[in-house]
Amino acid sequence: MKDNHYFDKIGIVLCQQGNRQLLINGKPYTQKRGMILILSPIFVIQELEVSSDYSERFISAEPHIVFSLLNRISQIVVAVHIINHPCFEIDDELFSYIEANAFRISAYEDKRDSSENADEKGIYDIMIEKIVEESILRVALFLYQNQRAKDAKETSNENILFEFVLQLQQGVMTNRSVEYYADKANLSVGYFSSIIRKIAGISPSRIITAFTIARAKILLGQTKKSIKEIASEMNFPEQYTFRKYFKQNTGMAPTFYREIH
Repeated sequence: MKDNHYFDKIGIVLCQQGNRQLLINGKPYTQKRGMILILSPIFVIQELEVSSDYSERFISAEPHIVFSLLNRISQIVVAVHIINHPCFEIDDELFSYIEANAFRISAYEDKRDSSENADEKGIYDIMIEKIVEESILRVALFLYQNQRAKDAKETSNENILFEFVLQLQQGVMTNRSVEYYADKANLSVGYFSSIIRKIAGISPSRIITAFTIARAKILLGQTKKSIKEIASEMNFPEQYTFRKYFKQNTGMAPTFYREIH
């Protein structure tokens, strides 16, 4: 079993063939051909079994893209469906669309990586980002139009989780306490925690940690900022605290993570 299989990933995993058995926040799921798995920091995914013919296409998304889109479309019903059904079947049209987009992204990434021109690399990055945005929106549209999504009830508890995730994306660099987000929801820490655990299947502190590590990995892997600068930017009191936090939650030092990425 692969524990926390997609710990710091956000995006869409399309099963092209075969199947696999998963645990998502402790609940069993089977992903087969024509099914999408949504990756998010709120999901702890464990891979139990994989068929020998399993293959997938993965569309990775930066956190700011996903949450910007969620803010713009403001469809709680879509978010609720994903929370309750992180692995779901899609139709042939969407399957072909996501598969083609994954190939396009891969091709542009290869061209970007082989280019020695900074401006050209930047253009490819923009093109990739637009394809990722379109892919996410097409999945959101499918869910909205799908009868299961239409029948989903927008409950106050689910809305609390949705708002928590949006606020966390904006505030994780400076606020990592459950108390802060409970106060934002005008709830006691105990009641807020019980709601999040009931709906998401994991504690709010674990979600906060997942978002924090995901953001730290982006800064380590995609910038040249020093560990001290990253620690300061993420509101850690000093770099030692950041190093300790990162290693406790990833099993590796931030410097080592940067070296292998």
